[in-house]
Amino acid sequence: MSSPAASSTAPPATSSPTPSSRSSGWSSPEAQPRSRTVAASRTAAPRLPHAPRVRPTVRRSDPSRGSIIATTVAAAPTRLPWPDPSRSAIVAELAVTAIGSDRPGIVAAVTRVLHERGGNLEDSAMTILGGHFAIVLLVSTDDAPDALRDALAQAAEPLGLTISVSHADGPRRGADPTHLLSVYGADRPGIVAGVAGALAEVSANIVDLQTQLIGESDTPVYAMMIELVAEDTEVVAAAVADACEELGVDHTLRPIETETY
Repeated sequence: MSSPAASSTAPPATSSPTPSSRSSGWSSPEAQPRSRTVAASRTAAPRLPHAPRVRPTVRRSDPSRGSIIATTVAAAPTRLPWPDPSRSAIVAELAVTAIGSDRPGIVAAVTRVLHERGGNLEDSAMTILGGHFAIVLLVSTDDAPDALRDALAQAAEPLGLTISVSHADGPRRGADPTHLLSVYGADRPGIVAGVAGALAEVSANIVDLQTQLIGESDTPVYAMMIELVAEDTEVVAAAVADACEELGVDHTLRPIETETY
């Protein structure tokens, strides 16, 4: 007697994963033809021109609202041309000085002329001494010194300024100071001359000097701060000590540490 044949229901066949399904998950057999169709349509589609480049969105926090706000940083605006773009591109550096009684509008009047004539302000220093305002500007311009002086003088005449313009032949930036010298004592004539002479004898170069009377009006104290460039600290210290002893004033000399960023 033969035994009945064993019957079993075989599980439905499944397809093996495709290379794309390994990386992104299983895909059904029905989805595969559509994927090939989409890929083919993308290949056949013409390439569209690139859209204008936009800076990415930056997320900043708003402390007043306690939330994160997404803001889009706009592209930097195009630099505006100078008022007269037909002027020559060859420029020179000129030193401009203006001195007069202190009053509002001096800086505005001088810099307005420089801008209208296409000049570029490279560096500046301004101070007020005894009610007089002094300004020194380093300007890049294609103007001749005489032409710029005439233009500035016309604008500065109502302000009572004395204008001077000359070529700036030296380096734009001098050497960094190496030492700071402080001198203080009873006010008397010859302090600046004596100390400056001692520094010159040892080839120390003064790059900045400021003086001021401090203390009570009946017993004023003369204070002087000097930034200088020197190679030998001991030689400078000895020269300054001798000069200050002769002048009857005190002093301190210390090296300036170079800052690194």
